[in-house]
This record gives sequence, C-alpha cells and structure tokens, in this order.
Amino acid sequence: MAAVDAVGGEQAVQEILALTKEVQIGEEYDGTIKRVMDFGVFVEILPGKEGLVHVSELAWEYTPSVDAVAHEGDTIKVKVVGVGEDGKISLSKKALLPRPEGIPDQPERQS
Repeated sequence: MAAVDAVGGEQAVQEILALTKEVQIGEEYDGTIKRVMDFGVFVEILPGKEGLVHVSELAWEYTPSVDAVAHEGDTIKVKVVGVGEDGKISLSKKALLPRPEGIPDQPERQS
C-alpha cells in the first residue's frame, strides 16, 4: 500500500509543478487544441495554460482555412515562440517542421 501512496504522491507533485510552471521560449509541448478560430487555434500546453498558434504558424505553406488543418481535440506538437508581458503565449507548429527548400531563414519572434 505504501508503494501505491508513493506513486500517487509523486503524481500529485507533478500535477502541482505543471500548474505553477513558467513557460519559456524555445520549449516544446504536445498540446491539445481547445478552440479553433478563423485566425488560429488555442492549444492547452499545460493544465490551465493555453497559447495561440496563429494561422501563419500552422504550416509553411499558405493555409486558407484553419478548419482544413486543425480540429478541436486534436493533439499537436508546438514550440513556444513568444511570451508577452501580459502572459500571453505564442506558439508555432511550423517551427518544428522541416523548412522547405527556397524559404529563407527568419529569426524567431521575441515577445
């Protein structure tokens, strides 16, 4: 029984750490799409912490419709590309995809 309590205690500690964790630029997460909007998707990367993947950060190619490439409940891998002073988190799926030939390097945004 003590081993079960230790496992449950460790899980509780991990959940508390996730709730209080500060998100840093450059970190990568597997997140869940919570809302799909015309301008992008909101992805939960930690319990209670969401960030925006702007439509321009979903793919290297032009994305005419967010609905065509993302759906509520989907799990996607994203990278933190900005954290505003107001706490808003900017995410990118594109930053984790291979760059197609002919597309010049662009510096990552800093918020």
